[in-house]
Amino acid sequence: MGLGRYWPGLLRRLHLAGLHPYLSASLRLMVLLAALLLLMQITGESKKVFGRPGRGPFLRGLIPGAYMLAFSAASVAWNLLAVPDPQFRDAKTILFSALYFFLVAVTEELVFRGVAAGEILTAVSRRAAGGGIFLSVLLSGILFALAHLQNLRSAGPAGVCIQMLGALLMGMVLTAVYYRSANLWTVIFIHFVNDLAAAFPVTVLKTEQSRLSGVINGYGMTDVLLLLPYLAVLAVILRKRGREEIREHFL
Repeated sequence: MGLGRYWPGLLRRLHLAGLHPYLSASLRLMVLLAALLLLMQITGESKKVFGRPGRGPFLRGLIPGAYMLAFSAASVAWNLLAVPDPQFRDAKTILFSALYFFLVAVTEELVFRGVAAGEILTAVSRRAAGGGIFLSVLLSGILFALAHLQNLRSAGPAGVCIQMLGALLMGMVLTAVYYRSANLWTVIFIHFVNDLAAAFPVTVLKTEQSRLSGVINGYGMTDVLLLLPYLAVLAVILRKRGREEIREHFL
């Protein structure tokens, strides 16, 4: 929920009056995504991203991302159990918000993993010993975290800082998964599920929160502690055998 939340603002002139807000935002994102894919095709990035040799199967890539998926499922379950008699939003809001977050995941993963992470690893590997895999994962995570600074426009600094910490670790894990699998669709799916779970109290449940900024402002120390296992996940994904696979795919 970083740049994807605000990229539609770059296309405000494309005003779609009368449409559901999430559908309107989705259509604007489609325009941006089409422009991004065209640019990737012209520059040759498309072949690098989608045509990497040794690309792993989709399901295999989900294994190292299992913690993120389990965390998302637990978050949804917690939100459901925390409300004695949960009420749900209308079908249009649920479906259009799901479409929107899918497009956010596709767009952000194309930019931050497909293009940025690949280029960072290529550049760093020329200068760092051992291929610079750890440094590349860290730099990619930092870049993804910085993109969430834009949320300061609507949310408080404390919540945004916690969200940025989560984005840093999440970005590092997604980059490591992408490096291991060389399959962009795997990280798109993980990102999509994570965003759906994060926005669940706003887009699916009828609660006092009606904006995504409310979710961000609600982050606290418990959320920080729940992020710590990401470090263990990174250690497993980037163990020696994993780094050897990454060298085969990217270096």
